[in-house]
Amino acid sequence: MTVNPGATEKSVLSPELMAKLSQAYQDTYRGPHGDAPGADTADTGPLRQAGTEDHLVSAALLAAHVALARRRAPGQVAVAVHVGDEDFAPALQVVADHGGMQMDSVTLLLHRLGVAYTAIMNPVFGVRRDATGELEDVVPGTGDAPAETWIHIQLAESVNRAALDQAVEALPRVLTDARQVSLDSVAMGSALLSLAALLDADDSGRFSGPDRSDVADLLRWLADSHFVVLGYQRCPVSDGRASVDTSSRLGVLKFREDVLPQLTSDDDLLVLAQATIPSYLRYGTYPYIVVVRENAGAGHAVEHRFVGLFTVAAMSANVLEIPWCPSGFTRRSRWPSRIPATPGSC
Repeated sequence: MTVNPGATEKSVLSPELMAKLSQAYQDTYRGPHGDAPGADTADTGPLRQAGTEDHLVSAALLAAHVALARRRAPGQVAVAVHVGDEDFAPALQVVADHGGMQMDSVTLLLHRLGVAYTAIMNPVFGVRRDATGELEDVVPGTGDAPAETWIHIQLAESVNRAALDQAVEALPRVLTDARQVSLDSVAMGSALLSLAALLDADDSGRFSGPDRSDVADLLRWLADSHFVVLGYQRCPVSDGRASVDTSSRLGVLKFREDVLPQLTSDDDLLVLAQATIPSYLRYGTYPYIVVVRENAGAGHAVEHRFVGLFTVAAMSANVLEIPWCPSGFTRRSRWPSRIPATPGSC
């Protein structure tokens, strides 16, 4: 994290390119949502007020962002706080690889921590760098160049400094998670469907219980836009302990070192648990962990763990349309309370 007290180095970009970059910022301008900390406006549309562009997207703002982006390695999230001066208002600037769910995650983080802001701009640029990460070229749009998102958050004068510090600390992890989920989304969806196919084909007792086909149907239902998979990993378990097959890690679990203890019992096939830490991705609720137990013999087993969030479609689903598993869930498991179901119906 860089704290810039004001002046920035002069940009070496041409005036013509600076004008194009400035327009890209303006095209992505959004005011705060009505429920944002300190928000006094619900204007979330693009900037169209005549005479405000030069004030909002100044040469100093662009120079500061270019300076932040000057050297960056792939996957690195660069963050800088500008305390504000006569050139532009207090701001939080970010440079990161472009990916899905980024801005939803950023605004959710700001709202949850209580960081008051007055505007957000998040242009996507095509960027070329040398082998050391040094910036060589930047153009609006992406084309065939690697895409980066340059985020400028104009802070309110009344911003809470402690909340801002928390946001600065959390942003790299949140944006890294968002990018990894985007990169691994297809693989995680395939993992759900592949596991369903294994359940259907099992005739050797790898998956215990008479409800294998029901569980397989449930996994396919989850994959059908009812569950946003944020992470997946395979965890060998024995005697209450769990380890991780590191080659299986996807999404938000890709770079995690910690692992929860064993989540299933010997006679479990499917368990649903809820995380105790809320997610900053997508809906921002407490993620669920869908666990399918596979027997590995000699008292050992593997837990297939899918971390994710139930979608609006799942929350409003007709209970009769959800594949149920009468004995597949343990008693300590339950569906999210907003799905219309009675206790013990799964």
